[in-house]
Amino acid sequence: WSDHRKGRGTNSVKRVLVGMSIVDILASFAWFLSTWAVPEDSGFAYASGTTASCNFQGFLLQIAIGAPLYNSSLALFYLLLIKQRWSDEQVWRIE
Repeated sequence: WSDHRKGRGTNSVKRVLVGMSIVDILASFAWFLSTWAVPEDSGFAYASGTTASCNFQGFLLQIAIGAPLYNSSLALFYLLLIKQRWSDEQVWRIE
């Protein structure tokens, strides 16, 4: 709180970009797993996983919804900053 007021805090865009990057990395890893994570007895090609690995892959793919949400936050931030001419302080108050 006090660091942000003094100008030493991280800014909103950097936090959103870091969050979006983390979500993209996790989702990309889940897509990379492809059918490897699917249980062997499922009949899918190259399936060599277990139910737990399949559930883990599904969890990672559900996290992928975060990327469009972060992207929307970034678009809203720029709308407020550029179009509405909000200051960083005003944006920080609604975070």
